[in-house]
Amino acid sequence: TALTMLGMIIGVAAVLTMVALGSGAQASVTDEVRASGTNLVHVNAGNYTRGGQDVGIPAGRGAATNLTVDDGVAITNNVDGVSYVVESVTERGQMTAGENRFFGRIRGVGYNWPEIYSWSWKHGESFEESQISGRSNVAILGSIASDKLFGQGTDPVGQTIQIWNSSFEIVGVTDTATDDQAETVFTPFTTAQDHLQITHLHALVLAAESAGVTSKISDDVT
Repeated sequence: TALTMLGMIIGVAAVLTMVALGSGAQASVTDEVRASGTNLVHVNAGNYTRGGQDVGIPAGRGAATNLTVDDGVAITNNVDGVSYVVESVTERGQMTAGENRFFGRIRGVGYNWPEIYSWSWKHGESFEESQISGRSNVAILGSIASDKLFGQGTDPVGQTIQIWNSSFEIVGVTDTATDDQAETVFTPFTTAQDHLQITHLHALVLAAESAGVTSKISDDVT
């Protein structure tokens, strides 16, 4: 199939099995699974690995340019057990707010990214779908990124930062405790594509309906 031609790396997080749980306990465990990302399958473009091919540990995005939104649509239509397919484009760069500068990860994401990681909000809210389709210059800050750019205890919603020599309005600050996301600035993936002058994606993140089907999903995708 077209999907097997992508040269993808499939990274499947640890799988948790829930059996014989009451509805309340199962809901609690499900929330924890979603928050920790253990029900997620990562489809990364290319074959860039850390430690060489023998180790085979994904280290970042590859140079391949053939992973696209259409592949996400194909997965949605043809792979059972997938709740969400979310686009991702990643870059490292400098962000500034007034005199404050921060060099870190800039990640362009699709609409359901906060949902699949069970984000809560310190300030503001997520992107609107119209801001993604409209390729708007808006941004969500991880809590650490917010502190570095605006100072601790500051609500930056409505203020602007500079990314890629352009102004981005802050619409929210996530309260996620995941270190790499807390240090990240998020934009719509469409906006990131425009500024990076690309039409492809660096990754798709698939959210499984349950943690127990992630291995089957990865097999079906490849």
